[in-house]
Amino acid sequence: MKPLISVIIPVYNVENYLKKCLESIINQTYKNLEIILINDGSTDNSGKICDEYAGKDNRIKVIHKPNGGLSDARNAGLEIAKGEYIGFVDSDDYIAEDMYEFLYNLAVDNDLDVAMCASCDVYENGTVKTPKDFKTIFINKKEEIIKNLFANQAGGLAISVCNKLFKKKVIKNCKFTVGKTSEDVFFVLKWIENTDKFCRTSDVKYYYVQHMHSITHQQLYKPKISDVIEAYLSNLDIISKKYLKCVDVAKARLYWAYRITIERIYACKDYKENALIVKKIQNKLRKNLIDILKNKYISFKGKVSYVLIALNIELYMLVKKSVKG
Repeated sequence: MKPLISVIIPVYNVENYLKKCLESIINQTYKNLEIILINDGSTDNSGKICDEYAGKDNRIKVIHKPNGGLSDARNAGLEIAKGEYIGFVDSDDYIAEDMYEFLYNLAVDNDLDVAMCASCDVYENGTVKTPKDFKTIFINKKEEIIKNLFANQAGGLAISVCNKLFKKKVIKNCKFTVGKTSEDVFFVLKWIENTDKFCRTSDVKYYYVQHMHSITHQQLYKPKISDVIEAYLSNLDIISKKYLKCVDVAKARLYWAYRITIERIYACKDYKENALIVKKIQNKLRKNLIDILKNKYISFKGKVSYVLIALNIELYMLVKKSVKG
């Protein structure tokens, strides 16, 4: 029999998405699965749906716990996971029916610690955004893994744990940072430090559903919007001490975090009340503008964006909206 794969799925108020997610997992062509559902204090019918599916499939284990956030739920799943391999799926997303068979075969055939497939964005209006074409890449140096994922020139979910299959030994002693969003950003260097051989393929197997209830689509400002900055600052600090060849790409990701945080705050209804926060971020980008313009990991289009932000944020947002439109 093939080894057991534990699939950890945190669940919180996703009753409209959960069944599609679970169907995509229980119908996997790879059958030896341990499916761990962590109902993280849901107040809708999500917990009931978890129990319903557990009654139909004995591979499913359900943990009902008070709400502690995505990281806390994933940690709870890791504590009980028995699989030789570990995967994660977010409960509002879904996966191709052969995703785990594909990743397992890739890992075994190439003696990988971590195997990664491509992902595509799925919007509620039915639009699907696929990643750029790129070659399948095998990497056996930590610095090169960092560069590939942080640069993310192919698009898709590079930093996320959800489109990857991990040997258990890679993450068994790792914990997600509780109380923060951008969980995968805080987590990424932890698993890379335990990884000797990694592969990133261009095969799309993970479907990332975009909807208006996520941290990236806030109606009112919340401080957690800025967690992504803290996460990449932490990564830059670690990389500056341990992986000097990766400092430029870590800086590029930090500058991206500054930019995306400005955009997220401006997307909030009360953005004018948080103008001081935006101003502080703008000043940081202004101070680093020369470094940004020299950074080889930032595209020409990206550099133009940072120049516009440094000059006038309202102008940047206007240009961004007109180009998108």
